[in-house]
Amino acid sequence: MQQDTSKKPSRWGLYIPFALFGVLALAWYFYWSFASNIMSEAVADWIEEEHGRGNVVALQDYEIRGFPFFLRAEIEAPRYEVPGAFSWSGERLMIDTLPYNPTSLTFSPIGVQKIAFASHGGEQEWQMEMETLRLRLAEEKIALQAVNLKAVDASGQRKFTLGDVAMNAEMRPEEKQGPDTAFMVASLQDVMIGDGERSTDIRRFDLAGAMRNYSAYEQSGSLVLWSGMDGELVIDGVQLILAGADESGMSGQGAPMIAMHGRLGVDGNAYPQGQINLSLRAPEELLAELVQWQVLSAEDAGEATKILSPMAKAAGGTFSAPITLQDGQAKIFGTVIAELAPVE
Repeated sequence: MQQDTSKKPSRWGLYIPFALFGVLALAWYFYWSFASNIMSEAVADWIEEEHGRGNVVALQDYEIRGFPFFLRAEIEAPRYEVPGAFSWSGERLMIDTLPYNPTSLTFSPIGVQKIAFASHGGEQEWQMEMETLRLRLAEEKIALQAVNLKAVDASGQRKFTLGDVAMNAEMRPEEKQGPDTAFMVASLQDVMIGDGERSTDIRRFDLAGAMRNYSAYEQSGSLVLWSGMDGELVIDGVQLILAGADESGMSGQGAPMIAMHGRLGVDGNAYPQGQINLSLRAPEELLAELVQWQVLSAEDAGEATKILSPMAKAAGGTFSAPITLQDGQAKIFGTVIAELAPVE
């Protein structure tokens, strides 16, 4: 009987894919751990930066989880405060990022939140909840998204609801050695503001603009000095549309609307200066809202209505004109329509 001396096929080939998978999994684990350290450093750097500004950031000890697909820090009872100006606290805060971009942080508050801020009438305290709220910080970029936000003040009388908001802001240099510029784009929809006795419904608010040489203002804290260093506020577009009862406005020309674009600065006496191109639709309703919220007196609103309403009707419902701000006055076609107050 002849003995079979042929070699049996090696089974190492069957193990190679599993070995490669194991090596890759181990490499990804080490990379994820490395990224989690970078994320922890990014959060620590942000806290240190805020402390350097004199602000308070209180975050309890946390662990970073989410392996293998993302990085998440879950923090109980977080608190943020700008002393004398603003404070925020929440039940829980999640900070998320991705392993391949660990310095881009997304903050998502969960549960009931409380905010307090200084106003002309004293400190205000509000409690709010929302379906979604995300704040994303990535180097010189900020993005905010909120859905179905509901807020009520400490008295329970004043209320604020917001259907949807999206905001993006970015600061970047205009040129390699030129001044930096802060850009902002924001959009709000279905906003209601009320205090128990009066309310205003805003269908939509859009804003697009830029603040040129922003760092000069941040360093000096003075709008006069900032304006003297080529500082300028560029309004690419602002639009506010109220939600009338029949969505057509009393004028029958569409819902009340205000829109504007232009450029603004500050003169040596701290008065606003520049030119704004203004468009108004159904101005009588817009002015009535300002009277309701005591921004304008009924007398001033009545005088403005006498001037603007006939102009709007003559123009088919929407009145457009340039407003010049100079020497503490606002003028339309050379006629003074308002005395301005210094901005600082």
